Amino acid sequence: MVQHVDTLLFYLWEQQVTDFNTLIELGVDYPQFIRQGNDEQIQHLLREQAKTERVGFLSDELKGEIERLDGSYTLLVAAEMWCPDCLRNVPAFQALCRLAPDVKMSIITRDQATVLFQQQFGVERVKIPFAAILDAELNPVGTFIERPQSVLNGDEDTLSSYKQGERLADTVEDIVAVIQQHRQS
Repeated sequence: MVQHVDTLLFYLWEQQVTDFNTLIELGVDYPQFIRQGNDEQIQHLLREQAKTERVGFLSDELKGEIERLDGSYTLLVAAEMWCPDCLRNVPAFQALCRLAPDVKMSIITRDQATVLFQQQFGVERVKIPFAAILDAELNPVGTFIERPQSVLNGDEDTLSSYKQGERLADTVEDIVAVIQQHRQS
């Protein structure tokens, strides 16, 4: 009987993660995500969040690009509070959502994301944070995986400044670029 119940639960779980809409509904918002952490994790995330709230965090040019974004988008983000890259980048995702009311965010666990993200994006492993950028019809238009492109393509100094939380605007810029490319296609 127990094995039958376990098999049924696994089947139901597999069914839950086969579409973006279900994952969005399973997800939590930013404040709920923060509450999942321990005190140290929450303090780290709040320090990064404070950086996104400073005057001059984003260039005037990037702010203008955000204001000109057209259409509704959802960031379906696989993230965990134990992950340092998540503690850096999720506040930057939230900053974008704050500035662009038509960009929403839903945060899920890596386990919740794994099956669908592997199928949809052809990744072997879901590195976090992994933001699936979805259009209004919930079609994927791009991704942000783990770190901004400037860091992935950068040198040791770039990585060091990222780890100090000095490249959060690059995260916002990467997502804005994906949305702009989608609008132009």
